[in-house]
Amino acid sequence: GMMATAIAAVGTAVAAGTQSISVTGSDVSGTQSLTYALTVTLAPTLTLTAASSSVAVVEGGSGTVSFTAATGGAFSGSINLSVSGLRPGVTAGWLGNPIAAVSGVSANKATLMLRASAGAKTGSANVVVTAAGDGLAAAQSVTVRVQTRQGCYGLLRPLRSRCYPPVRTPSL
Repeated sequence: GMMATAIAAVGTAVAAGTQSISVTGSDVSGTQSLTYALTVTLAPTLTLTAASSSVAVVEGGSGTVSFTAATGGAFSGSINLSVSGLRPGVTAGWLGNPIAAVSGVSANKATLMLRASAGAKTGSANVVVTAAGDGLAAAQSVTVRVQTRQGCYGLLRPLRSRCYPPVRTPSL
């Protein structure tokens, strides 16, 4: 018997799904036609966006930034989020991480919770949040500013009031 190879080139604008294609071949013995099912599967995609490009956290306080991890194509699996580049004294936690198994097109939200200790070093840091899943990774940068706490709190209870920076009482 004779053998032949047919190559089907699919452009980027083709929709996912199954299409029927017919292949016809002729030789001295006649003409043969066969119908095949061509299944187009889109490549998996993963993107990450932040609801804000920066967040301010006061010493001894906390702040949050929401993220959306969007998937598309043949994406399948869970999404894990991680954070790097935090300043000393700043810790991170997550709500909604890892993101449970997803497939295809989805938009998945998670919230990064940041806490600055009372002695956290003030200033700004470029923090990178990375989403990883199905062999893909996407990153988003957010500026985290640690600010000095100022003002007095609890003035109705003078024995328990706190001032930032501490109020200095002049000595006589």
